[in-house]
Order: sequence, then C-alpha cells, then structure tokens
Amino acid sequence: MPSLRRWTPPAIPFRAEHVPVGREFLRTAEQRGDVMRLAPGVYIAATAVGTDARQLHLLQALARQLRHENPIAASHETAALLHGLPLRSLNAVPVQPRFTLDPSQGSNRPGTPSIRVVPLPPEHVVTVTHGQLEGLRATDLERTALDLASEADLPFALMALDHAARTIALQSCIEHELRGGDVNCALLMKGRQRMESRHASLSRRGRRRRREALALVDPRHESPGESASCARIYLAGLPAPVPQAPVVTGIGVFYGDCYWPEFGVVGECDGALKYAGGTTGASQAAADERRLAEKDRENAIRRTGLKVVRWMAAEAMYAPDAWLAELASALRAGGWR
Repeated sequence: MPSLRRWTPPAIPFRAEHVPVGREFLRTAEQRGDVMRLAPGVYIAATAVGTDARQLHLLQALARQLRHENPIAASHETAALLHGLPLRSLNAVPVQPRFTLDPSQGSNRPGTPSIRVVPLPPEHVVTVTHGQLEGLRATDLERTALDLASEADLPFALMALDHAARTIALQSCIEHELRGGDVNCALLMKGRQRMESRHASLSRRGRRRRREALALVDPRHESPGESASCARIYLAGLPAPVPQAPVVTGIGVFYGDCYWPEFGVVGECDGALKYAGGTTGASQAAADERRLAEKDRENAIRRTGLKVVRWMAAEAMYAPDAWLAELASALRAGGWR
C-alpha cells in the first residue's frame, strides 16, 4: 500500500473506492490533515481547499452528488452561490447543500429534507464543465432565482430576480446602456419575459410570491440594496421611482439610484462596502476619496434644487422604517399626495 509521503491526493473531490489506497489509509490521512472529508466516502486534498466558505459549500454539494444514486441538482441557496445570486444574508453560507430531484428520476429518501422532489426539466439544469467543481449539476440562473423568490419575502425575492434579469440583459448590451431615461424597452423586458415563461411552468407553491416580485423586476437596479429599496418603496405605497435616471448638475451628469423627477426627489442607496475603510493606509485613503466624491456628488445634486434622501443597503433590507418615513416626507413636500 502506498505511504502517506508518496501518495498525492487529488485536488478535486474523489470517492474512496476510486483511489489506490484503503479507507483506513484515508482516515489516517484525514487525521494528519492531508485530506478533508467532504461527505461520507468522498474526500479532497486538504491543500486544495482554501478559506472561501462558499467554495467549500459547493464542493460539499458536488460530494453529495457523487454519493447519491439519483441525479440530484444543486438548487436554491446552493445554486445561488454558484451563480452569484444575492441571498438574504449576503455573507452567509447555508448550513447544508440543497438539491432538487425530478420525480421521474427517483424519490427522496427518509431523513434527507434538503432534497426537494418537484418537476425539473433538463433545460432547467446546467453542469459545470471545468475547474474544481467540474461535474456539479445545478439549476440554471433563471430557475434558481425563481426558486429563491418562491420562498422569500418580496425584498429578497426581488434581489434574486433583478440580479438574474440584469445578467441576462448584459449578455446583449453594456452596462451604460441600462442607464438613462431612454433605455431600450426590449432590454428591460428580456430577462423578465424569460423568467415569466419559466414561472408559468413551475408548481403552485410560491406562485403568488413569484408573481408579485416578477411585476417589479428591473435590470436597471445595480445592486441588491437597490432592488430591496424598490420592494420596500412598493410595499410602503409610495410612488415608483425611475432607476438610474440622469441628473444634470454643474459638475457633470450623475445617475440617481431612485429618481422622482415630478416630485424633485433623488434617493440614494449606499452599499455597505462603499464607505468601508481598510487596515492599510492605501485602503483607508481610497475610502476617504470615495466619501469625498459622494459628498461632492450629493452637494451638486442639491444645488440643482432637488431633495436628496440617503439610506444604507442594510437599512433597505432589514430596517426600512426610518428612511421610508423621510422619503415619504420629501415626496409630500414635492407635491405627492
């Protein structure tokens, strides 16, 4: 039998029966820190696993697939990590991978609640074709966004759907084409229409949530915070803003996250990272420059006579009451009734 010094474990997930060493050997290698067990009977070289918790979660999903007798597909939050879709807790990783299985391909075993058995057409599934996750099967971008929207409150449902719609739109345009007051209507509708056609084919579970969120989808929203803001504004009964509309100032043209030209109000949703400084002088200097640039931008917009209301992305997602009250007051002052 090879010694631990001579055998090099693969840098991709492997099943114990597919390598030329025994299970006792692998257990010893795991104790020594040479391999990591991803799932029962599935390992990977410890040196191939970095510090990215999202990547480790996806490796564990692939390991589960390697052991399962049915063609389960990573879905929901797990597939969201693969596609880069925002989740309710932006920096959190699910405790365990989630999967979907088409009923024609098998049934769920007792004790595996993370596998949902619902219709899953082949065209709703993608397979990773290269890299460490090669072979991982997952629901595609549109199906994943819709699955998330089926279970989420409106702000978080719209975050997923907007991201998918924007990704689809940017396949046929550049980012600047999604800004301004005269954006091509076909670009705005492309992603929504693709997801609406998928929505109609899905189960009744979560249909009302999906339908409500799909009605608000707009690929002009550039961040999860902007999407959550749109949902909060809608739920509060406030008038809908124009996203990323141009505001002409004395120092240039700026694009407001939310603009109500008829009421003279601009809303700005600031991302949590926008003002975050770092531990080095260079990163702190960059944060200071961003802060000054934002202040210059806000002052320039105010000098045009517009009212500016600001809030943080975290407030849009989790604590909207204060900024919504300020926004409503500004809109009423501008003539909204």
